[in-house]
Amino acid sequence: MENVRFTDVDTPDEVCKTLNRFIDNLNQVEGKVLQILQEQINTDANNKAVDKYNKSIGKKGFVNIKLLLMVFVMAIVMLFASNAIAYVASDINYDIASNPETLQQYLRDTMGAGTFAFTPQSAPTAGSISQGLVYFDSGVNLLKVSLDGSSFATIDTAGGVSLDGAYDFGSAGGGRTILATDGAVQLTNTDNDTASILGITYSGNTTGDGLTITMSNGSGDAIEIENTGSGSDIEGTANTWSIGADGAFIGIVGTWTGDQTWTGSTANVVFDATDDELLVEDSAILSFGDVADVTFSWNATNLLIEATTDNVGQIVIGTTNSMDFKIFNDAADSTVLFDISAEALILNGWDITINDDDVLNFGDSKEFSIEYDEDCSDTEHGSDVPPLRCQRDAGEPKVSLAAELFSRVRLQGNRGDSGRSARHG
Repeated sequence: MENVRFTDVDTPDEVCKTLNRFIDNLNQVEGKVLQILQEQINTDANNKAVDKYNKSIGKKGFVNIKLLLMVFVMAIVMLFASNAIAYVASDINYDIASNPETLQQYLRDTMGAGTFAFTPQSAPTAGSISQGLVYFDSGVNLLKVSLDGSSFATIDTAGGVSLDGAYDFGSAGGGRTILATDGAVQLTNTDNDTASILGITYSGNTTGDGLTITMSNGSGDAIEIENTGSGSDIEGTANTWSIGADGAFIGIVGTWTGDQTWTGSTANVVFDATDDELLVEDSAILSFGDVADVTFSWNATNLLIEATTDNVGQIVIGTTNSMDFKIFNDAADSTVLFDISAEALILNGWDITINDDDVLNFGDSKEFSIEYDEDCSDTEHGSDVPPLRCQRDAGEPKVSLAAELFSRVRLQGNRGDSGRSARHG
């Protein structure tokens, strides 16, 4: 028979197998002894002597041998049975701890069975902390381990792993990186409530950003919003501004920096930050009024100011505080000035031209007018040069100025019963 170790018989089944092997070996020994005795019996006399011996002493002695063997077997069984009983944590004592075989069995029974009881306690003192030390914190009811030999980190269990614990997995911030190589991280909420799906709270006294997106490759968008609901795509602080799902910006105050382009169907409006210039491109329309009552546009040739309804409205410059209005000709000193302080229209280098049959009226009710009539001739003086007529109104005295080779002024009108005229020539 081979030597048997405790580790070979640590289960009831293994104990039974070992005992059966022992009993089989005993049976073999018994059979061998009987065979030897049988070979020594050569004669009938010997057989009779053996029979007589068996009847007296020999038989009783052999029975005693069997009894001794059975007692020995029972002792072995009890020894194995005692060793087959599993230790529990409270069984630890000096005898078990000082014997390597029993200590090994004790550790296998108390730890190898899948359970181990840590005694709850407070955090070990700084001088007693070593790397790898594990204890059960009685204050927070959590397992903790020392990763660096100076402090403890919580060992998260399968049923209570938190995102904060995952963030510090392995080391402080060691689990903060997610390699999303098999699809996007999904946050889903199907409840009919007002809870946000993702919240970012940043209260640190630093200059860091709340959210940073870095795109280094590809042509995809850094942020893509697919909004089929009725809310805005983006909502600003205190609901003071928003960007709707249709792309419309709604806000009280907006600050734009850099070049800006508003793209239309055929023309654009561009703000050039470098030149501080707002450029309304050709055929782009600048409208005023709720229904574009007045429009300004440039068609590459003319600046057009159009009213939606004919003869409605005025272009008014100054209703409370006025200012001068000046128009330059092609020369810098050739101007038309509406001078507010002088209450005068001052022409410098400009002519006033009244075309054929045009009338220059004076007075609120056109009491006096000046007209150039190209179809009328001065027949009284034999001149066919059209006169310039100055007339108050129909049937009233008038002044006619005719131009000939020599200048002539004629004042004609009625005063009393006689008419007077003056001529210079």
